[in-house]
Amino acid sequence: MFDRRLALVVLLAAITALSIGGCKKYRAKFGGITVENPKPGTPEDVVQRVFKAAAEKDEAKGWETFKKMLHPDTAHNQLAYSNWRRFSWARLRKHYRGYLKDASKFTFKIKRWDADQKNYRKLFIEHKTKENPTPILLKKNSKGEWMVMNSSL
Repeated sequence: MFDRRLALVVLLAAITALSIGGCKKYRAKFGGITVENPKPGTPEDVVQRVFKAAAEKDEAKGWETFKKMLHPDTAHNQLAYSNWRRFSWARLRKHYRGYLKDASKFTFKIKRWDADQKNYRKLFIEHKTKENPTPILLKKNSKGEWMVMNSSL
């Protein structure tokens, strides 16, 4: 009788832990987190806005939107912006659809992330055709806003 009660308590504790919104570590171990409507200002919101910028039909308009999301530490001069546009931005524009689970809603899946830190977040985003998820590093700026520091998307 005691073993059954203990098993029930452990099972209920596990279910509760998985259902709590803040238990990302546990949910990631069970397939990741699908992001559809992220809270504004969160790292997830920035990633979704990155995908929306990449989807912009007007490349120049999309670039201007994306450029505003780049952290000042990584894009501090014209050469840095040029490199972002020629390499990372071009790759993102070419491959962004593969990261979206639902292109009409810009839904994507975070497979895993490095331990949450106060000013940094490294998220690994699932791609439909890639075996391993792709990282994007976000860092807070001096105003406390999340911005793109580095991206392999």
